[in-house]
Amino acid sequence: MGGIYPTLFPEKVIENPLVDVICIGEGEISLSEFLEKLRTGEISDDVEGIWYKEKSGKLHKSKIRPFMQDLSNLPLLNYSYWDIANYLRVDRYFIGSLPFLSSRGCPFNCRFCSNGTLKNLIPGKLYRVRPVKDIIEEIKINYQKYNFRIVNFADEVFGLSKPHFEELVAAYCREGLHKQLPWTCETRADIITEGWCKLAKESGCILVSVGIETGNEYRRRVIYNKNITNEQIKIAVENLKKYNIMYKFNFIIGGPEENKNSLKDTFKMIDKYKPLFVLMWPYIHLPKTDIWTKGDKIVESRRFQFILFRFKIKQLFSTAFKAFSMRKIKFLKDILVYILNIRKCRPLKLWSDIFLFNLKKYTLLEYTFQEKYSSSHKT
Repeated sequence: MGGIYPTLFPEKVIENPLVDVICIGEGEISLSEFLEKLRTGEISDDVEGIWYKEKSGKLHKSKIRPFMQDLSNLPLLNYSYWDIANYLRVDRYFIGSLPFLSSRGCPFNCRFCSNGTLKNLIPGKLYRVRPVKDIIEEIKINYQKYNFRIVNFADEVFGLSKPHFEELVAAYCREGLHKQLPWTCETRADIITEGWCKLAKESGCILVSVGIETGNEYRRRVIYNKNITNEQIKIAVENLKKYNIMYKFNFIIGGPEENKNSLKDTFKMIDKYKPLFVLMWPYIHLPKTDIWTKGDKIVESRRFQFILFRFKIKQLFSTAFKAFSMRKIKFLKDILVYILNIRKCRPLKLWSDIFLFNLKKYTLLEYTFQEKYSSSHKT
């Protein structure tokens, strides 16, 4: 087993009788070294980042492997192990998109996030960027294989390193990808300057996901330690609008000191800036985060479930009405196609799937893609 939970709680995981081996931290090197030793019968305790048990139950522990600092040593992403056609049909956020990483990690210390814990636990810098040539090559190879429609830069904070961002978008344009593949990303409001938006737009950016967390500045900056002001959010939105880049907001509800007034601040911000769509995540009390460690009082999440449900219903009808007004009969046709595509891949979850069908799919695919990219996209 590997991932965040075994990394933070190795003793608890390895004691499970169904678990023989765990990988702590990043696994590319640790796992490959361990499997090679397993193949040759030379298992030892010198493979960093690996804990394993013998049949007798004896536990072997090794020291933690530092974060890999040179990401050029990683192989390019290989999607051939998955049935990508199914993913491209029913991607949860962007139909026809594939995710790629231009960086790993996040240097910030939001109190609700596990990144701060990882930085204290594992040696080395958590935030690292990949070589631009590897990113471009990876996108081009997979585009030739799968003919996807949108690049989703899935970095935790895309474009944080200005020199790396400028090099990446320049290479993206130089290779002509900006004429074939629009892209989306997730980042922070304080990164979205006018210059950032100009370069993003010129290189094909169509949507930016912004982590707002809460419309209440006190809770965002003090309780969550996300040092972004409401004024910075306002400027980010103005810059995105100026360059006609769509945006969505991510919020957390029900965290420490959440109340009706702070929720009103969140809803007011949504009404004010009218993002393309909004994701509202119930607060999850992640173990070993700063909030968890210092014992902040958490509001019972069930108090906010009805508010969240009511918001989703409102958003569903609002986006459906806008979509029908824009497309009329085509709106009904697209709902049918959307449902049939899902049924080809898995059983239909009518309630949750309907929530995912909203105006974003019209704006992303029917407007931006059809207007700008259809002529250059392969058929």
